[in-house]
Amino acid sequence: MKTFWISLFTCLILAGCASSQAMRQPNKKDLSVLEKGNERKLVIGELGSPVHTEKVNGKYVDTYSFTQGFTRANKAARAAGHTLLSIGTFGIWEVAGQGIEGAASGSKVIVEVHYNQKNLVHDIRVLKGKRHVPD
Repeated sequence: MKTFWISLFTCLILAGCASSQAMRQPNKKDLSVLEKGNERKLVIGELGSPVHTEKVNGKYVDTYSFTQGFTRANKAARAAGHTLLSIGTFGIWEVAGQGIEGAASGSKVIVEVHYNQKNLVHDIRVLKGKRHVPD
């Protein structure tokens, strides 16, 4: 019986690893800020500082690079699943769960945003991660 309690305690401690990895995944960015007519400061507020900025004919062109992550609900569901699987397999799931969370850490997106004279989004060009950016 003592072995059972030690095993259960160990599983509960290990259950936090893949679960906590799931909760630490990047948050999902609201890419609706890239819609035509939105203000530049709104885009910067959501995507962070651009990795490159230049002025072409007096108009800003910003390049953003970020990881498109997951919603809170998605992260919570993944964490709950890892916890249940870890407990159900007496911690063995942690080996797979940690690998899965390491591999599923969001998608890289690089987008170039062109603004008009009033610093409103005029056009975007997706350089990487097109499936994550709405048309």
